[in-house]
Amino acid sequence: MKKILLAALAAVLPALLLAASDYLKYIDLADEAVRKQDWNRAEELLREAMRSEPSNPQNVMLLSNVGMFQFYRGEDSLALHTLSEARAIAPASTVILNNRAKILRHMGREQDAMKDYDKVIEMDSLNYDAYFNRGYLRLVHGDSVGAKSDLATLERLRPDDPNTLLVLLYYYLLRYRGWSGPCVRNNSTTHLLDRMAADMGEECHEVPVGFKHISAKMVETNAVIGGESSGGMAVRGHIAGKDGIYAAALLVEMLAVTGKSVS
Repeated sequence: MKKILLAALAAVLPALLLAASDYLKYIDLADEAVRKQDWNRAEELLREAMRSEPSNPQNVMLLSNVGMFQFYRGEDSLALHTLSEARAIAPASTVILNNRAKILRHMGREQDAMKDYDKVIEMDSLNYDAYFNRGYLRLVHGDSVGAKSDLATLERLRPDDPNTLLVLLYYYLLRYRGWSGPCVRNNSTTHLLDRMAADMGEECHEVPVGFKHISAKMVETNAVIGGESSGGMAVRGHIAGKDGIYAAALLVEMLAVTGKSVS
């Protein structure tokens, strides 16, 4: 009996290994297509992977990725359908919900996106991205109390995040140093800066990605501070570029003067 089982295993093992290698091969090729931003090819390869192993539990995440490829191609309605299909398969996936919310926001369905962010936070109370995006939506819809609540949560979850520190340092320079003037951010950096500026009677200027745009706008507007979500920051009166050591020193000064921690 043992010999029969071993013989049977030897007969099917090559096919199993081939299937597994095909699955991973398609995923690797899809990753390569993503690097080239060839979204059509990337989708085609992930669908081939799913067809090669239709019962693989990871397929639902591949399907979520397919939805995002469709979104990057500008096919919002198709992407929404695909993400909703993935959501039906894996209702507990916060990744899928966050992806769907991003598409809903792009389609102008911000209330529906807010509901998805609410669900993410119900399932994962430490989900930074959901708090960040919900806080932004609350901000643009005039819910300053809700936005500030989400910002406070962000500070607790990730006190050293560049977005959080940028808002805190701008507030410190205005409130404690007594400076005045606008701030500058690129279009991928927190919009909570806009709200902070408005609350302090100032303006926040948005520029394209690239620190040279931040530096130029700071000079043009005599801005107090400028920064980007990747961590680069500049302050008026210092060099017209990024300086991490100066930013760290300013953070230490803020903690010493206010007597508070970043959390």
